[in-house]
Amino acid sequence: MSAFFIFVFVMSFTPGPNTMMAMVSGQQRGFRSSLQLNLGMLFGMGFMGLMGALFAHWLQSTPTFLTFMKVVGSAYLLYLAYHIFISRPGETDNSTGSFQTGMLLQLTNI
Repeated sequence: MSAFFIFVFVMSFTPGPNTMMAMVSGQQRGFRSSLQLNLGMLFGMGFMGLMGALFAHWLQSTPTFLTFMKVVGSAYLLYLAYHIFISRPGETDNSTGSFQTGMLLQLTNI
């Protein structure tokens, strides 16, 4: 239980990519225009929670799958780091802030 409380404490002041994207979308497009993006994130989070609840026992009993997912997650983080490294200041963001963008961001957020 202490690990859970430590996680909640740390996550309360370290924003992730979803929080940053929601903040920037709200700042650039306003509250109403950002609702679709935020609803997409909400749907993606609910879907991930449902899948986790349905397959929790299987996930715990399959260590090879967890190892595979750690490798995939590490590769994804390296991919994101590379794109941050090659980006230039002032480049424009072409994301639309749609429901689909929010849902896919949540589902791919390792």
